[in-house]
Amino acid sequence: MIKRAILEDELIADAIDMHAHVYPEVSLSYQGRVTDGQWAESAQNLKMGGFVMKSHLWPTMERAYLLQTQFPQLRIYGSITLNANVGGFNPWAVESAVQLGAKVLWFPTWGASFDREHHEGKYFRRFLPPLSKLSPEKGIYLLDSAGQLKGEVKEVLKIAQEADLVVGTGHISPAESLKVAEFSAKIGLEKLVFTHPISLGASSREIGELANLGCYVELTYLHVLLQVVKVAQVLEVIREVGYQKCLLTTDAFFSWTPPAPEMLRMYLGFLHFYGLEREVIRRMVYQNPCKLLGIDPGKIDSGS
Repeated sequence: MIKRAILEDELIADAIDMHAHVYPEVSLSYQGRVTDGQWAESAQNLKMGGFVMKSHLWPTMERAYLLQTQFPQLRIYGSITLNANVGGFNPWAVESAVQLGAKVLWFPTWGASFDREHHEGKYFRRFLPPLSKLSPEKGIYLLDSAGQLKGEVKEVLKIAQEADLVVGTGHISPAESLKVAEFSAKIGLEKLVFTHPISLGASSREIGELANLGCYVELTYLHVLLQVVKVAQVLEVIREVGYQKCLLTTDAFFSWTPPAPEMLRMYLGFLHFYGLEREVIRRMVYQNPCKLLGIDPGKIDSGS
């Protein structure tokens, strides 16, 4: 009988993955590695605390609600991403999401102007060919002609602040993210997350600026696996920003990756192998997510 890898099992106990993609995610013709139910079962077997269900295209509150009834020992949360599918910065969509229990709001991802310019719609072409022909060709841009946040963006941020939502910056540019962080600080929105900034080309200075404004910094394992981000960069951000403001997530929906709970387990063990202490890793994958999601850590702490 193979002995359990005790260290990695301890590291992932109670962990909350704040960026867990649903299955199927983008198209029925592209199946993920596991279904949502299998994902949750794996998380349960690894004694995780829970996860936030993410989709680029559609709100996940209903999925989260139904899955929560099947796995009551986990904390399972829904979210909404403001791509064109929901009308971009649409207050109606955001308010409705809040009423259905959304805990996380992501700004545009594949529909963001910055993403369209830098990735040339490669994911649309690969997974959803018809959408690559649709407008808006230049994607969703957050700033007006004066370089300030548009009114609808401010309105959505105010709704998020009032509803105590976690806000992820998505795939908007670092410059747009800075404006979002400045306005968030102004209105008292304290749950802002700079979505995988290294993979989006943000500089150390830009990451530091947002962190100084109170923004959490997300560090995903997917981009390490894709070799878009080097482990040295991950460690550098943790050192410069401070582990108190960092999150460790998976952000994976490809069929070739391990199921996300096992992927997260690999990531935590990987970072420990490169020198991060257990307490530091636990803060980034457990206490920090608990703080963002409004969870009392003692309620789910297994004592590991």
